[in-house]
Formats: sequence, C-alpha cells, structure tokens
Amino acid sequence: ERRALAKSVAAQARDVSERVAKILDMTRLETGGIRLERDWAAPADIVQSALARLRERLAAHRLIAEVPGDLPLVRVDATLVEQALSNLLENAAKHTPAGTVVMLKVRRRAGEIEFSVEDFAGGLSADEAAHAFEKFHRAKAEGGAGGVGLGLAICRAIVELHGGHVRAECVSGGATAFRFTLPLDDVPANDPQPQDQLERKQTAARLLAALDALPAAQREAFVLQQEGELSVEEIAT
Repeated sequence: ERRALAKSVAAQARDVSERVAKILDMTRLETGGIRLERDWAAPADIVQSALARLRERLAAHRLIAEVPGDLPLVRVDATLVEQALSNLLENAAKHTPAGTVVMLKVRRRAGEIEFSVEDFAGGLSADEAAHAFEKFHRAKAEGGAGGVGLGLAICRAIVELHGGHVRAECVSGGATAFRFTLPLDDVPANDPQPQDQLERKQTAARLLAALDALPAAQREAFVLQQEGELSVEEIAT
C-alpha cells in the first residue's frame, strides 16, 4: 500500500512538473525565446530519440513504426523536432486506452518529409480535428488523461518555426492521424555527412535497437524499407 502511494505521489509530481515545463516552452516559443540550431539530421535518428524518450509512456500500447530506409536528411533543429514528434506520441499514449495500436509513419512527399502518428481508438469529430493543435484545446477521448492542452500547440509552434505545417484528420479504420511536415533542402555535394548505404544501415540498426528497448509484449512490428525492398522484422509475437 505504501509503495502504491509512493508511486502515485511520484506520478502526480512528474505530471505537475511536465505541465509547468510545457507552459514555459510555449511562452518561449511565442516570444521568440527559442533560436533554431539547424543541422542535417536523419529522420530515423529523430524517431529513435523520440521512442527512447517515451519508452515508459508507450509501454501499455502496441506500437508499429514505418520508416523507409531511403529518406533524405533534413536540415532542422533535431532536438526541437524530436520534441514535436514526442508530443504527438505522448498525446496518443495519454488519450487512448491501454492496448491501443499506435502507428508512427515517416514518408517523403513532394518537397517535404511527413511525420505521422495514428491511433485506433476512435476518430475525432471534424470540429475537434480542426482545433486539435490550438492552445489549451483538450479533445474528449476514451481513457484520456489530464493535461493543460499544450502538447500539440507546442508541436505546431516548433513545426511552423521550421516552415512546416500540422494537421489532424480521421483516416480509414476509425483511426485519428496527427501529422506534421518539414520542408526538404538540397544536401550540398560537399556536406560532411554522407548518405551512403552504410550510414542508412547503421541508422536503421539504431532505430531497431530503440524499438527493441520497448517492452516486447506491447509491440507489433517494425517495418523498414531498404534498397527498394520491403522487409518486416517481427519484434514480438
């Protein structure tokens, strides 16, 4: 009983700390207190960092990640973009029941990279989707947890600082998708960070390691596209 009480107190303290941190982050973003430190980064590395950061939060959900192995580098502030992606994942974990399937997808589109987090706990209404990324907006969701309604607003502010866009929408199968895009820049020919096959395989290996660190019983699979071939590595049965 004492152990349960201690865990509850610790969880509440962490929740209060995170709420205060989000308010401070939002204030800094709105007042220009954050300066972008852009550099070339691999999208898979950003995904890896976000998954490692949210290992505990995602433990009760069934995660599927789809990350093509041939994605180009993006010139971004990787720490901030990781935070934006983490906020999408945390939103899915907080506002859906345990056991819900959560899909993380990264895709290349015309002139941009799209990050997407989809959950299968029932779609948002059109009105909720239209306002999902606004400050202090909290959608009604089964199994939802408390919060100040700033996680998605912070995501939006970070993405817009990079010249990207955010949106929420209902997709087939009763899923809700939260997406953001980042513009692609041409990688200079003399850039010191090569994009050869070895680097891609090393990045993929790091991402697999991050996924493997999540509780095995809660994962579905990791889908990786390498050299034009689609392979699926089962992480858990």
